[in-house]
Amino acid sequence: MASALGLAGLGLGSVLLLPKPAQGAEAISVRIAGPLVFTLTVDSLETFAETGEATGNVRLLARFLNEQALAGLRPLLKFKFPLDAKTVGNLSYSPLGRDVISNVGMIFQSTPGDNGFHALRAAVINAAAKAGPEGWTILDVMREFPADSISVNVQGLQDLQQELAIYLSYNRAAVAAILAQAEAEAANQGEIDLATLPDLSQPGPLRLYPNNDHRYQPGPAPNPAGAIGQLRL
Repeated sequence: MASALGLAGLGLGSVLLLPKPAQGAEAISVRIAGPLVFTLTVDSLETFAETGEATGNVRLLARFLNEQALAGLRPLLKFKFPLDAKTVGNLSYSPLGRDVISNVGMIFQSTPGDNGFHALRAAVINAAAKAGPEGWTILDVMREFPADSISVNVQGLQDLQQELAIYLSYNRAAVAAILAQAEAEAANQGEIDLATLPDLSQPGPLRLYPNNDHRYQPGPAPNPAGAIGQLRL
């Protein structure tokens, strides 16, 4: 990701996402070293992700990023995570999922300096719940972020793609391993030969006696259909 985005040394401090109340981020105020600040919209980022066209102040942002950085930013914004809300919810409460969200929360913060763990988890689950079968994107998460503002550590984005790639790779590998084990166990069991199973319609080796009789003798009951009592061992 570091080579893809190439953001190190660009002098970018942080990105402040300014959402519409209760609707998630729609505007991004980019803070550069010093007093220079400019605003991006999530829509303009989405246009850039889909078409590669730098519109509005995305064009200004492009001045601070080299071609390699821009080439790496587009697939990051376009990448669709094929996880539904139930899967995301389960994974986000697993130890690995909590670690990943906590690490990403150091990049996407509800307030500067505070980990955005809880807000980010809620945003991801909501984005997954509203997404179609193809999955959800980082832009979807931005729009679901439940905060008045989001402070984003731009340079921290260098490790974001690698972090998410490792997480998804682990999750897919774990699911594949479980499925493979289940298939192997099913194959080892083979088909059940009904002819080799006991005939449950026939009497077994134990005989029933009246309740007060403590005798036990092997062999079929004299009247299996009508015998009343219980087995005494």
